[in-house]
Amino acid sequence: MTTLIHRLGFRLILWVLLVGSVAVVAAVWVGSVQFAHSRMAQLVEQQQAQAHTQAVLASANLNQRIAQARGIAATMAQASNFQAALDRFGPHVQPSPLSRQERSELWQADPVLQPLSERMQYIVDKFDLHSMWVTNAAGDTVAEGHAQGTSSFLGTNYADRDYFKAARLGRDGQQFAVGRVTNMYALYMSSPVLVKDQFVGMVGVALAMPKLKPALGQLNAVVTDDLGVIVLAQDPALLMQTMPGATVGNLSAEAQDLRYKRTHFDAVDLRPAQGPQPLYPWHYLGQPHAMGTHPTSDGALHAYVLLDLGESLARIEHDQLWWFGVVSVLVLATTALAIGAAYYVTTMQRQQAALQALNHELDRQANTDALTGCANRRHFMVVLEQEISRSSRYGEDFCVLSADLDHFKRVNDTHGHAAGDEVLRHFVTTIGHNLRETDLLGRLGGEEFSILLPHTSVDGGVMMAERIRSSVEGSPALLGATRIAVTVSIGGIAVQAGAALGVDAVLARADEALYAAKQGGRNRVEWVPQWSAHAAPCS
Repeated sequence: MTTLIHRLGFRLILWVLLVGSVAVVAAVWVGSVQFAHSRMAQLVEQQQAQAHTQAVLASANLNQRIAQARGIAATMAQASNFQAALDRFGPHVQPSPLSRQERSELWQADPVLQPLSERMQYIVDKFDLHSMWVTNAAGDTVAEGHAQGTSSFLGTNYADRDYFKAARLGRDGQQFAVGRVTNMYALYMSSPVLVKDQFVGMVGVALAMPKLKPALGQLNAVVTDDLGVIVLAQDPALLMQTMPGATVGNLSAEAQDLRYKRTHFDAVDLRPAQGPQPLYPWHYLGQPHAMGTHPTSDGALHAYVLLDLGESLARIEHDQLWWFGVVSVLVLATTALAIGAAYYVTTMQRQQAALQALNHELDRQANTDALTGCANRRHFMVVLEQEISRSSRYGEDFCVLSADLDHFKRVNDTHGHAAGDEVLRHFVTTIGHNLRETDLLGRLGGEEFSILLPHTSVDGGVMMAERIRSSVEGSPALLGATRIAVTVSIGGIAVQAGAALGVDAVLARADEALYAAKQGGRNRVEWVPQWSAHAAPCS
């Protein structure tokens, strides 16, 4: 009887252990699946954020090139020689009855139009444009400049293009199209030429899509026009295909052929994942992908970035199976300890990461101007004081620039404070494109900024100041369809290594130069003698 009881007790314990082991292994399996799904969700979230960031970066690079081309067209449309040349044709001129070849030969030999073509050819070469041209009020191209290897389109009529129609209404226009003569994918921009408030023609600038490829860098990005047609891609096979949501199908076949020289567009093999809560958002060529998109400021182009998730998700699944196999072998002895340790480590890592992120954000807020994103006054003063000490210790010169937006109050009064804030942000972005990584831009208050240029001689400081002034003048801020042109006055001081001076003295001398720039007519750079250890002036 006693032996039977012992046998029953042993079997009962053995049964409990077996059942318990199965239950623990099942729990380990469920836990491994949940952990893998958590990692996958975190990966997808990170990749989505990265794709969006890269799309914003690509869009910003495109914006810079578009703004430059638009500024060129607008500037030339205001030039007196362009206005005078088109005024000869008059606002009511009709399309020339001559053949295109005859028109081309006639206007190519015209002594008034020749300088316009030469000027535009110079601009095309200097700014790496596809082409630049001038039409009269009837839409006939009377002068042009084009990139090397591009066919001449002098004499071609473009009255049916949307950008010409916009110019005829007195507005800046733009349109993606396939070149009528060149067959080049390009973004075309126009500015009206007005004489005594009458439309006498337009100036056009074309940005060829291949010339915009450097704006994408190494990003896995494609660019579509405003109708969803892919016009720029690292893979040429994607050109003229459509992204999801494309509206090119709303055009008539005639309009499609006029704009793209085709009436059929294949759709990219890209579709949203199915299910109420899909783990990854997009399928591209049968593989899971994260996607980010961002339009250019004017909506003419959209940048899309696709990041492949397939390999990373497969690695997570492989890791899950491996982890489950290892833990299953050890589960009988270490289940409770492993779960407790994993929970503790995961919790501590999450808390530490949250604390680090919070500290980083607090540090960023303490050192950054909330409106513009550049250094605030306190941080700039601290770094300037450090630079003074470093200059003295290592014997290196540096420069400080004081910059002030001209007539900024007029911007606020005319367009409102929201526009003024946008102008300040645009101003900081424009300056940032010109600065080195070691330079520091700080907002000291209102529209007053200072720039620290370490390791910089007086010649380098003067060159940098003039480059900033020119960039600001040539890059107006955009508020919707409104272009707000601003200029900046800059005062600078070069400090020679070992100069015995403090932060306030440096800023005061730079402000004196800024005041001189303001008094001298604004939109200019003034420089004060640099300070050396022996206070020897240097112009």
